Amino acid sequence: MAQYFRLARAPSLVIRPGSKPHIAITHLVSETGLPERTASIRAGTSVRRLYPLTPAAERGCDIWVDDRHGSHQAWPAGGVGIYDLESNPRTRNPGPVDWVHYHLPRAMLDAFTDDAEASRIRTLECIHAVSTQCCIR
Repeated sequence: MAQYFRLARAPSLVIRPGSKPHIAITHLVSETGLPERTASIRAGTSVRRLYPLTPAAERGCDIWVDDRHGSHQAWPAGGVGIYDLESNPRTRNPGPVDWVHYHLPRAMLDAFTDDAEASRIRTLECIHAVSTQCCIR
């Protein structure tokens, strides 16, 4: 994740719950923010959940999903963003960042829905507008 966000380091914790797929939690901190668009992340069948501990920069935060650009003028501390890594999400935030990322493999979501005897999640679609809304189908 540090390489993806162009940071020198980003402490991570990987949780491996028995026979279930692992979950990675990464704490990203940068006083200078992310002035350049983040690198492309390796495509995969995973979901990333973002929990910002700081709000977006004064001029907002830029987000690209499937190479479509969107801008969040107000991204509050404590807000939540959920992104399907298959859509190559990338971001730029010129202000300081203090974010926690949860990386959930698709297999983890499948194990969760199987344990709950619920339907598997086929698609995760995030709509970018004034706020992030996600549809799970």
